[in-house]
Amino acid sequence: WVTLALSLAFWGCENNEDQAGKESESLPSSFAPKDSTYTGLLEYVNQLIKIAPENANGTTAAKPLFVKISGLLQGDGAKKKLSNLAQALEKIKIYVNLDLSNIKGLTTIERSGFSLYLVGIILPLDATSIGNAAFYKCQSLATITIPNSVTSIGGDAFRECTNLASINIPNSVTSIGDYAFYKCSKLSSVVLSDSLKYIGDSVFRECTNLASIN
Repeated sequence: WVTLALSLAFWGCENNEDQAGKESESLPSSFAPKDSTYTGLLEYVNQLIKIAPENANGTTAAKPLFVKISGLLQGDGAKKKLSNLAQALEKIKIYVNLDLSNIKGLTTIERSGFSLYLVGIILPLDATSIGNAAFYKCQSLATITIPNSVTSIGGDAFRECTNLASINIPNSVTSIGDYAFYKCSKLSSVVLSDSLKYIGDSVFRECTNLASIN
């Protein structure tokens, strides 16, 4: 893992077990994305690779960059800003774990453009819904943390997330849309919400390794 510390946008996750005994590599406070446009973030992600020696040759799904995002993406246009970040990471081909837990203004998680390079994600603590196809074909996605504020998971939300092995759906969730986990071929265990009132068609269809639903 590579942990970076940056005021305004990215900082280290020192509590990660893989980082025990390591110090965060701090970036100068003057080195930050100019703005949250695609161009600004693309330039920033390019610089991330150059400044972190461990990432000189890019990242892998087994060794992603861990980034925790603060105020840069919140407020008006938060969804567009997240989309810009997704596009920048995809362009530079950096595998990432994203911690969005402190982001405000992203109550609905919509499809943002993450695909191959998203390995893990912690959703905002005030998120209320995961929209249709939000993580469609995020084929490296192995972990997702869904907060207790989420009440619905849309259709195709995790469709063809072929590296997702398990998921814990909190008790706040009352509905799961059609094909939400369709073809999640590695999915072996699911903890369902006790509050479910609606579960759509073919939610776990072709989840060929699914052995446990609680």
